[in-house]
Amino acid sequence: MCPDITRNLQQTGQLSRAWFHAADRPAPADLRTLDQHGITAALHRALRGPGISLRSPLPAGPLVLPRSSYDELFDLTRAMLGLCRRAVLALAPTWPARLEALGAQPEDHPLLSALDTTETEYCTLMASADFTVGPQGAPQLLRMHAAGDIRGVAETAAFTGVWQRAHRPGAFFGHDPVGRRARSVGEVCAARGLARSAAFLGGPRSGARPDAPYGEADAERMRGCGFTTDFVEPAELPDALGPPGAPRYSVVLDNGAATPAALRRGLLLPPAGSALLADPRTLALVSAGLPWLTRREERLVRRHLPWTRMTLPGRTRWRDEECELPDVLLRHQQQFVLRPGHPAGSRTLVGCHTAAGVWARAVDEAFTHGSGVVQEYVEPAAVTVELTDGEVLYPASVAPVLTAMLFAGRPGGCWARFTVADRGRAENAVLAWE
Repeated sequence: MCPDITRNLQQTGQLSRAWFHAADRPAPADLRTLDQHGITAALHRALRGPGISLRSPLPAGPLVLPRSSYDELFDLTRAMLGLCRRAVLALAPTWPARLEALGAQPEDHPLLSALDTTETEYCTLMASADFTVGPQGAPQLLRMHAAGDIRGVAETAAFTGVWQRAHRPGAFFGHDPVGRRARSVGEVCAARGLARSAAFLGGPRSGARPDAPYGEADAERMRGCGFTTDFVEPAELPDALGPPGAPRYSVVLDNGAATPAALRRGLLLPPAGSALLADPRTLALVSAGLPWLTRREERLVRRHLPWTRMTLPGRTRWRDEECELPDVLLRHQQQFVLRPGHPAGSRTLVGCHTAAGVWARAVDEAFTHGSGVVQEYVEPAAVTVELTDGEVLYPASVAPVLTAMLFAGRPGGCWARFTVADRGRAENAVLAWE
């Protein structure tokens, strides 16, 4: 290999390692006060709550970041969410018109209310962002989440509680997603003169949606924050919410299970308009450049948002080259990712992990419908984590997706998901050094 290339690879590896690791801190395992059997038992107790997934392999400790790296994830989420909000609001004067201008289908957003002011006021109340860390040590935004697809609240809270009990007191810091979410909802209730009562809407208790983050365990946590709260299944709607005009709950917290009838039975949070901020096509607008971006915002977008465009025919500019977008996707398959424009759409395809024939058909379909986005692929940096199967501890090199959560603009914890070679998928909470 060319010495210059080797030197560059070493330098970029050092940059990503510095982002993940604090050189002056011990290994988290050195601060552990429980053995692997105690940790496994504690995780099983914490993660068996309804609505929280229990996966194997299990982490043996938290993913701990330098405080500067941890804080950067929330700062970036807040900044990018603000740009997405401005991009959507600039599309048209009302939310139904904005939906149409973005190219979204009304049937995909049946809960969009006619209360434009309410939608605008609370569209950023709850949101999260998925990041991977690139080889240069810079977090790269993959996509936003809002409305009914925010996940990781219960998981992050459960893992964080275990890690803080299983290690020396005060070793790690992490924002509390349950408390921050309750505070944000409580502020809405106080501002509107509403009682502190909320209904959690989620999947059936018996396991049709075993990964649903909202459920009975979440309702119990909200009660601990001073709310009157119940878990409501889709089959119980709308009767469980009370009659129109006399709702049982001030707020309805949606996990994608609400019906249009629920809109008349309590304030829906997050509002349906949030989904337009999280639509990948909104990131494409921001990536392509908007006339009101400041130079600082343009630099932020270039550094932290991979090149993203809507799957619409026509010429575009990629890496200083004018090209037809469908052609460049076929010629440079390894460099791109295809994402559906709506969470319920087709699955995401990574070009370097997809057969050529499957990719070509997906590209044709994407440009036929024009509802998705293409994003430049970022090779994720790897980090070594310690895992357990309940009996032994072992290291694994993984490339985590880091999900930073915001509630009313405040940090609300960070969730990590990753794939372990030959062992399946796993998850964890992300903490920071105190």
